[in-house]
Amino acid sequence: MQVIRASVALLLAVAAWPAAARDDFLRPTTRDLNAREKISLEECVQELGDGDPKLRRRAVRRMVAIGQPAMPALLDVLRRSSDAKQVRNACLAFGAIGDATAVAQLERWFLDDARAEEPSRAALLALARGRGPLIPEFSATLRRLVTDASLATVRESAVLCAAARKIPGLAALLKAPLQVERSARLRSCMLVALGESGDPAAPALVARFLDGRQVRDEKLRRAALCATARLGDPILLQPLLAFQPDRREISDYAVALGAFSEPAVVGRLGELMLREREQAVAAVASLAHIATPESKAWLERALQGDFSEESRAAAALCVSDLVDQQRFLPHLRTIALGPAAHPAKSAALLSLARIGDREAAGAVADALPLWRDTDLFQRGLLFCAMTLDRPLAEVVPQHRRDDVAELWRDASEIERGDRHRDLLLERVASELTAARAHWLLVRDDQRTGVLRELLDLDRDFLVEQRAQDGTGGGSPTPPPPSGGAGDGGDGGDPPDPAPEGDPPAAGGAPGSGLLPGNGGRRGRFDPTRFEHDLRAWLVDYSPFDVADPFAR
Repeated sequence: MQVIRASVALLLAVAAWPAAARDDFLRPTTRDLNAREKISLEECVQELGDGDPKLRRRAVRRMVAIGQPAMPALLDVLRRSSDAKQVRNACLAFGAIGDATAVAQLERWFLDDARAEEPSRAALLALARGRGPLIPEFSATLRRLVTDASLATVRESAVLCAAARKIPGLAALLKAPLQVERSARLRSCMLVALGESGDPAAPALVARFLDGRQVRDEKLRRAALCATARLGDPILLQPLLAFQPDRREISDYAVALGAFSEPAVVGRLGELMLREREQAVAAVASLAHIATPESKAWLERALQGDFSEESRAAAALCVSDLVDQQRFLPHLRTIALGPAAHPAKSAALLSLARIGDREAAGAVADALPLWRDTDLFQRGLLFCAMTLDRPLAEVVPQHRRDDVAELWRDASEIERGDRHRDLLLERVASELTAARAHWLLVRDDQRTGVLRELLDLDRDFLVEQRAQDGTGGGSPTPPPPSGGAGDGGDGGDPPDPAPEGDPPAAGGAPGSGLLPGNGGRRGRFDPTRFEHDLRAWLVDYSPFDVADPFAR
C-alpha cells in the first residue's frame, strides 16, 4: 500500500511539474533556487518589461511570491537594464516584497543610480512601503526632492513617500511650497501627505484649503477633505462645517464629517441624507462610526427606507459592528425576510450572520429553498451554517447545492468536525470588508480615489492609429497638464477606465485621455505607460496603512 501511495504521489508531482514552472511556484524562502526555478525566475525578469501589462503585473506578483531569492535578479535589472518598463516594475517588485533588506537595497540603488523619471517615481512610491527607520542619506535626499526636484511628478512621489515614512517636520517642510507652488496637482499631493504624516502642525495648513471662497480648484478641495478625514483634528471642525460641497464632493465631505462626533456633525450628515440621497451614501458609514444616540436614530431611519435603497443597504451593513447591535435586529429581520430590494436584503443577511441571530436564522432556513438569486442564496446559507444546529442537508435541497458548491463543501466539512468553525467567521469578516461595511474602509477608498485622480491613474491614454492598417503610430500621449497658476478646476467627471487591454471609445470629451485636439481621430489604448502599471500595483500593494476593522 505504501508503495502504491508513493507511486501516485510521484505521478502527481511529475504531472504538476510544467505548471509549477510557469506559475507562482515559490513561496518566500531563504534556500537556494534549483535549476528549474532559476530558469523560471529568468522568465519572470524578462516579463517585467513585456509589452503586455497583464504579464508585467503577473511577473511582479511572482517576484513577491519568490521573496528574498528574487532580489539579486531584481537588483541586476536595476543596475543593467535600459528598458524603463523593466526597471520601474523591478522597483515596484522590490517595494511589494517590502522586507527590510529589499527596502535597503532599493534605497541604495535610488541614491546611487536612479536618474530617469519613471524609475525614480516607481522607486519612491515603492519605498513608501518601507516601515523601518530611514537611513540619514536617503532621508536628506527625500527632503531635497520634496522641495527642489526638477520634475513635478518626482516631487509628487517624494511627497507621498515622505508622508508614508513619517519623516519628522513634514508640515514645516511643506508650509512654503503650499503657498507658492503653481501646480494644483502637486499641492493636492502635499495635502494628502499632510493627512498621512501625523504631524501636529498639519491641521493648521489643511484648514485654509477648506475655505471655498478662497479655493476653487476641485483637486485641492477634495485633497483637503481627504486630509481632514485622516487627521480628525478639532482645528478642522469649524472650517469643515462651513464648507459648501458641490455634488461631486458630497461623498468626500460625508467621509470627512465622520472623523468628528459633535451634534452639529450628526445633524449635517442627516441633512445630506435627506437632501442628496444616493449621493450621500457615505454618510451612513460616518454615522455608524460616530455611534452616538443621535446618529443611531438616523441609522434606524435609513434601515426603514426613509432615504434611498442605497442608504438602506449601507446601513444594513454598517450596523453589524456596533456595540448595541440588538437595537437594530428588528429592522434587519424585516429587511432579510420581507420584500426589500436585493442589495439591502443581501446586506441584512450578512449582518445577521455576524450578529448570530438564531430567531431570524430559523425563518431564513425555511425560506431559503425558494430563493432564486445566487448571491442571496449564498448569504442565506452562510447565515444558517453559522447560526443553526439543524443539519444543512435539511436546509438546502440537493439540486441547489451546486449553486454554492464551495460554501456548501466548507460548511459540510465544518458540520462533520473536519474543519474549524472559524473558517465561516473569517468568511463573514472578509465579505464585510469587501462590501466596505465600515467608515475606516470607506475612508481608505476615499484616499485611493483621490490619489488615482491626482496621479492620472483613472485615465487611459491613447496613441494615434494609422488610417491605412490600423496599427499604432506616433508617440504616446503626454499626460495632461498638472495644474497652472490659477485655481481653476479641471471640469467634469473623469471617464471610467476601460477594461485592461481594451481601447476606450474615440472622440471623447476634453480630459478623457484622447489625443489633444485629435478631432475624433482613432486611437488605441497605450498599455506601456507607467500610470497603467502603477494603477495595477496599487490595487495589490498600498504604500499607506490599510484598515482592517473586521479582523478576527
